[in-house]
Amino acid sequence: TSFVFRLAALSRRIKRVYFYHWAPAPTTRQTWDSALVDRRAKPRPAYDVLIRWLRRHGIARSSG
Repeated sequence: TSFVFRLAALSRRIKRVYFYHWAPAPTTRQTWDSALVDRRAKPRPAYDVLIRWLRRHGIARSSG
C-alpha cells in the first residue's frame, strides 16, 4: 500500500487510487487476496498505511 502511494506521487496525471476488496470464493484453494482486512474483519498492515495516508491528507479524521 505504501508503494502504491509513492508510485502515485510520481505523476501529476494520477488523480485517484482505488483499493478493491477481493477475496477468493470459500470453495477455492487460493491463498492470496488483496483485502485490507482479513476474513475476521481484523485490519491488515495495509489498512494502517491507508488510514495514515488519509489522515495526513485531511481525508480521514483521527480517532480518539
